[in-house]
Amino acid sequence: SQEEDRFSFCAESTYTSRSSASGHGRNHSMDTNKALQKLMATHEDIVRVLMRLPSASLLRSAHNTQADSILVDIFTSVVVMISGDSGPSERVVAAATGFHFGDSSYRLDRLETSILLEVVCDTHGSATEKSLRLTDIL
Repeated sequence: SQEEDRFSFCAESTYTSRSSASGHGRNHSMDTNKALQKLMATHEDIVRVLMRLPSASLLRSAHNTQADSILVDIFTSVVVMISGDSGPSERVVAAATGFHFGDSSYRLDRLETSILLEVVCDTHGSATEKSLRLTDIL
């Protein structure tokens, strides 16, 4: 469906596939914007993808190599929006760099997980590394 196409985790960018097909990069700006849209993930996008995985793979105790591979792919390839240090009115773009399982689980909509997302964001002019719950994604 078109909605699933908007949010997919694929290694090939829209720009690469379209410029190869046309032989020219004439719509480079438009293609780059579409590729970036595929990288941007909202709270709802993350939940929709995680719901497709076995529920045990969202908790520390699970060792499902296929699910782990999918989690690595997701949480090293997306850009998310989070609240800044000043509160919910300040929004900050953060690049996901990985994930780990926390000591305790929490509810993420209808899911139970202990995943903590590792991100890097610009905080007042300097790069800051943070570890946050998926519920912190806007």
